Amino acid sequence: MKKLFLLLFVVTMTMSCSTDNETEQEPEEAIENVDPVTVPTEPSEPNEPTEPEQENLMLGNWKLMYIYTPFSAQSTTDYTTQNITYEFREDGIVVVSDDNLEHDAGEYNYTFTLEVRNDFDGNGDPITNDFLIAKIENSPFEYYERSDGLTVLSLSSFDGQDLFFEAIE
Repeated sequence: MKKLFLLLFVVTMTMSCSTDNETEQEPEEAIENVDPVTVPTEPSEPNEPTEPEQENLMLGNWKLMYIYTPFSAQSTTDYTTQNITYEFREDGIVVVSDDNLEHDAGEYNYTFTLEVRNDFDGNGDPITNDFLIAKIENSPFEYYERSDGLTVLSLSSFDGQDLFFEAIE
């Protein structure tokens, strides 16, 4: 009986072990045509990052072009025919001109900060990424500039929506 128990134990342990200890992960879909922003860093002291200046980002008026809802809905709401604007003011207030999927018309506090996040690359090796974060009220949007001239405020890494803007001259 002991031999049978020992044999079952060895077989069970052998089958539960895997020759490949790495788990494959599906890469997350990235927003198409997204170009990362080069963050200005001129440290005042070695290894001391400097936050990017607010006026270098979205100061001024921006037209909301569309909102992309990833994940379960996977839909795009087109605002190109509407005149919904976001005015990012120097005093840290953004004025939204009309209701949309993400914000109601009104004024909201906002800030731009540099956030460092630790992640893993496709091979499972640790990497560090710098993100510009546009925080509107309590929502931390990742800031991207696209090669087609649109600017994206993205909540998709937090299972939220992506807002696409065009600068108003």
